[in-house]
Amino acid sequence: MKYRRLALAAAFLLAAIPFAGHAAAEQAAAETYRALFAGNHFLLEYQVAGEAQFRQIVSDGTRRFSNLGVQRKKNVSYSYDVYLKDQALYQFFQTGKGKLTARVLPVADVESSAIDPTEKWPEARKKLALPQELSIFAWQDAWTRHAPSERQPVFAASSVKTVAGKSYDCDRYLEDIMTQAQTVAGQLAYDALYENGKLVAIEEYLLRNGQETHLETLDIQSLTGDLGTHMDEPAEEVPVYAANDGGIEELMKQPRYLGPMGGTKDEKK
Repeated sequence: MKYRRLALAAAFLLAAIPFAGHAAAEQAAAETYRALFAGNHFLLEYQVAGEAQFRQIVSDGTRRFSNLGVQRKKNVSYSYDVYLKDQALYQFFQTGKGKLTARVLPVADVESSAIDPTEKWPEARKKLALPQELSIFAWQDAWTRHAPSERQPVFAASSVKTVAGKSYDCDRYLEDIMTQAQTVAGQLAYDALYENGKLVAIEEYLLRNGQETHLETLDIQSLTGDLGTHMDEPAEEVPVYAANDGGIEELMKQPRYLGPMGGTKDEKK
């Protein structure tokens, strides 16, 4: 999706659209969000508008979870998906009995041709990345990659914006898309929407011939430095196995067991 949007932007010579009634400064919370990401200590819960799936990314500076969420009645229930710890990636899988199991691989080996491609480790690594829209606050995030044609978004203007009959404080950011000759081919615009000083959504637009084309909206359920219990490892003990490297254990369908993750001390005795 990201590179498709960039290709659309690069296809046109775009004109920036004036942002009426703009103010000079960003919302006060913008610097708070930058500090959260710069310190690599944050809890983010979000959903791409129109999609059923939620995602949670949480980091305490040394570990990082990326969890999947589904709506259950009034609450979102998250399940373990990808976990970064000690420069190793863990992928979690549901067994037939509803229990979790995990595979682990050093980050340095993610692109190794020796690893079974069906385990999709490069895709697992991408799940740790922040959404494209949050590059307005976290351009330097270690897990978020940018295409060579991208440039860091810059603050352009503030306004009050009405969406579906509701008014929001809005900060607009513009991102230049460059050609190979390093000329500006076009722009993407990000509208960060705030309600009562809190970020609630980011809208992404392609600017084309004086018009805006909406590409995607990121709904923000939570963005905070209060991690609570969200960095806890699974409450039930999870068996961890090495990634499939085609070794004799895998050929015998007996993956190499490395030990347990999570669980209480009593369970591990």
